This record gives sequence, structure tokens and C-alpha cells, in this order.
Amino acid sequence: MRSRSAAVALAVLALAAGCGGDDPEKQVTELMSELRQVQESGDAEKACEEVYVVQERGREPETEESEEEGEGGGERAGYEPAFERVLEQRRAAVKGLETKLVRLDVEGDEGTAVLHTSATRTDGSTFERDVPYAVVHTEEGWRVRISPEG
Repeated sequence: MRSRSAAVALAVLALAAGCGGDDPEKQVTELMSELRQVQESGDAEKACEEVYVVQERGREPETEESEEEGEGGGERAGYEPAFERVLEQRRAAVKGLETKLVRLDVEGDEGTAVLHTSATRTDGSTFERDVPYAVVHTEEGWRVRISPEG
């Protein structure tokens, strides 16, 4: 009986460690993996609910409450169609894309994650560059910050 309890306890600890626990760097690392996953899968709903947040620097992120108060569903109303358009454009231009987290700077509730991106365009040409992503801690967890203007 004790070995079963110990095994359950270890499994719970492993799960907690896998979720980043209280370590912001682990949580942001996982967020960047999720970012890549939604870009590959095209899951606009998950991208808009679990990966991105519309927020200008120095302002609070838009919440579901503020969406309901504003006209037309707020700025978040256009998330999914905008994500789908950008993804469609990328897929038309790029046939191979790989990313690797190369730098992570987190201070308090904000930070920057830099992904090294290697891509092959549909014409066969290639490019590499480091792409910085602003990240912010919200009530729902860490999110990639995007501005309302797109």
C-alpha cells in the first residue's frame, strides 16, 4: 500500500514539475512550446485563449468582462480570424519552419523570450533570425503579448 501511495505522490510531483510549478522561466518556456504548437496545428481558439493576450505596454490586458462591456465584443473579437489569416499567409510562403528558445529574460510579471527561427520558403530559399516575443503574466498565466493594432 505504501509503495502505491509513494508512486501516486511521485506522479503528482512530476506532473507539477512538468507544468512549470512556480518557476516563471519554466512556465514561459512551456508557453513558447505552446506557441509553436498552435502555429503548427492552426488551433486559433487555443491560440487566442491560452497563448496570446492583447495588451499595450503599461495597460492592463483586455479581459472577457471588458469585452462584454465594449461594443462589438472588444478588440478580442477579431483574434481568431486574424490568427487564421496570418497562419494562412505563413503557410503559403514557408514550407519548413523550426524554432528554438535561445534566450529568456523574465523580470517580475514581464519578460522577453527569443526564438531562433530557421525557415525554408516555398521557393526553396532559406532564412534564419532571432525573433523576440514580449511575454506577460496575467490572471490566466503567462501569455505572449500582442498589441491591439496587430
